[in-house]
This record gives sequence, C-alpha cells and structure tokens, in this order.
Amino acid sequence: MNKLCIVYDRKNQYAAQIVYAACIRSFTKMQVCLFFYEDVDMIPKLAILIEPNLEYIKKFINNMSGKYVILGKPNEYIADLFALKLTEYKYDYLIMKGAESDKTNLFVKYVSDKKLTNKWYFLKRYFSRYDYADEWNNNGYGAITVLPSYDFSVSCKTDKCEEYSLASVFNDSNDFQSEYLCLKDLSKKSILWMNRKVGPVDSLEWTIIEEFFANYRLENLQCIPYVKEIPAGYQTAVTMRLDCDQAVTSAKRLFELYCDKKMPISLALVTNNNFSSSDWNLINAVTANGGSLLSHSQNHFPDWGGCYTGAYMESLGSRLWLEKNVGKKKNGWFAVSPFHKNPRFAVDALIDSKYSGFVGGIIHNDPQYMLGRSGQVPFISKNFVELSQQCMLHGDCYNRYNKSIKPYIDCFESYYMANGIFGYLDHPSSETYQYGWNSEAERISVHSKLLDYIGQYDNVWKCNIEDALLFIKDRNELQIYVDNNKVRHNSNSKITGKSFEVVFKNKKIII
Repeated sequence: MNKLCIVYDRKNQYAAQIVYAACIRSFTKMQVCLFFYEDVDMIPKLAILIEPNLEYIKKFINNMSGKYVILGKPNEYIADLFALKLTEYKYDYLIMKGAESDKTNLFVKYVSDKKLTNKWYFLKRYFSRYDYADEWNNNGYGAITVLPSYDFSVSCKTDKCEEYSLASVFNDSNDFQSEYLCLKDLSKKSILWMNRKVGPVDSLEWTIIEEFFANYRLENLQCIPYVKEIPAGYQTAVTMRLDCDQAVTSAKRLFELYCDKKMPISLALVTNNNFSSSDWNLINAVTANGGSLLSHSQNHFPDWGGCYTGAYMESLGSRLWLEKNVGKKKNGWFAVSPFHKNPRFAVDALIDSKYSGFVGGIIHNDPQYMLGRSGQVPFISKNFVELSQQCMLHGDCYNRYNKSIKPYIDCFESYYMANGIFGYLDHPSSETYQYGWNSEAERISVHSKLLDYIGQYDNVWKCNIEDALLFIKDRNELQIYVDNNKVRHNSNSKITGKSFEVVFKNKKIII
C-alpha cells in the first residue's frame, strides 16, 4: 500500500504532529504515517518533509521518484533547486486599521490560474485579519506570524523566483517581500515547497495539499485519494448557531426567521444560566424543528476555568446537566468553547469528561486548533473531532462593513469552492449587550439577506452543528486505501447514514 509519509527531525515534533493530524483529516489514518529522518532508509513516493537536513536530501535526492511537499526553511540543496536566495529575515509586520477590517500590511498573493491553487478563493491571504478588535477573522483562516523560530510563522525570507512561484509575500504597497509557495516539476518527481513549517493547516489553502497528492500529474506519478469534508451529493454545508452566553428567549424572532427559511439552528447553552419557562419553550422548539443543542460550559469562564481541574469540572458538570435535562446521546455530546479558547488542558478535559468533539478555532489564540479541514484533533489518538468556526454575524461587523454582507458572502463562497463546512454564529441579545446590532429588526434583516443569498446555490446541506459533527466523527472512522488502482475502504462506524465522497485522479468515488 502506498502511504503519505511525514518525515521530520525530533526538534520539529510539534509541527509534525499538527501536519500529521491534518493529513489524517483528508487522507484518513490508513494512508498516513510518521517517521524520523534517522529511521528512513529509503525515500517514499509520497512524502511531506519538514525542514529536511542537507545530509538526508543529498542521500536520497537522485532516487526520489514521486511527489514531495517540503515545509519550512529550505536547506542549501532545496534553495538551489528552486533558484532561491535566502536573505535577511526581516519583515516589517504592521497591523493597519481599516474601515472594513484590521489587516497586516503583509499578505500572501496567489497565482490564480494554476491547477493547485484554483480552489483557494482569496487571492490575498493576509498574515492576520481581524474583524473585531484582535479577536476573529470572518474570512476563516488563521495567522501567519514573523517569529523565525515559531512553527506558524513564515520560515524565511527569499529573493524573487517567478519561474516556479505559485504564491509570494507582498506588502501593502505591493512590493515583493519573499516567495511563499513554489512548485518544480521534473521528469520523475514534483516538489512543492511552502515557506511555513506547518504548511497551510489552518486554512482552506489545505486544498492545495489535497489536490497535489490526489490529482496532480496523475498520468505518471503516484496518487492517493482524499475524502471530502461534506457528504456525497453536496457542494458545501452550512450551519448556524447561537452562543447563548446570556439570554435565550430574545432569539425567538431569529429562530422564526430560520424556520421560515427551512434552515435549522443550533444553541450552545451555558448550563448554569437560570433558564425560564419561555427559555425552555424556545429550546424545545429549536430541537423540534431540526436544530441541536451543545454545551457552552457551565459558567462561560475564560480558558474553560484556567487549568485542567477547572476545565474538567466545567465540561463534566455541563454534560451531566444536559443529560439530566435533555437526555443522553448515543454518540456523545459536543461542546462550543467559551470565548473560543482551547488551551491543551481544556481539550484533554473534554476528552476525559466524555465529549465526542468540540467547535473552536479563531485567529486570536490556540493556532494548533485552527483547522482548515474539520476532523481529527492534533495530539490525540482517539476519534475526537473539531470543527473550526470563527465567522461571526454580528452587528458591530455588519455596521463596520458599511451595512454590507459581502465579507460573509466571500466566506461562504470560499467554502463552497473548497467543498467545506461554512459555519457562522450570532448571540442572543440581552439587556446589557446587543453585539452591535442597532435593533432586532436590523439583525433579522441581515440574517435574512445572507440566507437568501445562500439559497441561490444548489447542493447545499443545511444542517445543525450536531449533525455536521456526527458526520465528521463518522468520516474520521473511515479508512481508505488504493489496491490495484482501485479505492478500497474500511469503516467501523456509520452514524449518520450519509455517503462519503472520495476524490482520486480527478474522479469521484461514492462510499
């Protein structure tokens, strides 16, 4: 069986585990393996090499025959291969205040007409983009930083190399800063280099990796299949949720709008809130109309309480309350992280308190849990999944956009193009906080406009978040592999009853 091998030095184990989990999310665990450079005595035909040392490359380069992704700072041989000259690591990284959003002065600009990049919707990928304070990015991707020793940073600075370039770094004056993504095709191999140690794991740019290994040069180089993030028969999925930090009943009109538009919603409940009879009426109406409930912790503490013990008590107490007041779940409860924060101890606490997964991931914090593709959580061996969602349909953003929904449309279309799960959220209003909405009528009108826009598209799975997460959990159990050039599969789970769609050599296979 051909496998995709992630090969790395021990010093890069953190990055390797993050990349390994990302590969599992696309190619399934059966097709992915991890090796230290010192333990590899032959070069695989499909590999991701994290900052390979010069000795390793010299030893195997002439025998390399296949497809290779090289992540991070290139050694001398790789730099020469791409005709790259490394320059002083000096980036003038600034956050610029803007009318629509705050962005860095640095961005990655992609060549749009190439096979590998045409599923990445945004021609510019800002190093960071903030739609409210320094908290979230409504375009959905994580942050590229400029700390040379940090795994989520741009790894080096180079001169220009147009011949092999697929993406370059520019500043706000459109001045070239560095190459970011380069591709070189040779007779027996294709080598893709990305100027970041963890690659594009926190963005839909991950489609570049999927396309490279599944479809690129299918006539003469090895390929492996990947599984789409959404069920077979759909182009994308859409979920909407309300994080009920305070009030619940105030969302009644919004819920009625979604009922009229035949779109389910989900409620993330802070279980220590004192729910009134009218709150319960709305909670029950949501589930009766195809919606779902999730835990939003007991008390909505930052960092789930600040330590493992606190996080365990928060998550366990919330789950027990939900089981008592709503009911047990055959496939487990899911959580939405308070303040969208997921320190490692909190993820461990969620697992120990018997959750099946969680919704998290924003550009501000915990980059290891900002997942471009949903599914397997890094550093975890069991089937525990995450769906990253940071697109917030709030009045403060809408009014900052000069009363436009275009950034939300852009985000939806990016997921539509990449066959991903587009999720957005709002919060019920309270007497003390309205999330920037000037009135409930304004909120209803804006949500209605976005729903009407999405309604123009075919093959959209409009689902609640629990159903989306159950499909992700189901998909995470799937194991695919190639035997005699045919896609085979093993699966120990069939929770949702929905089929999977596998892509292999530009063909779609339904499982």
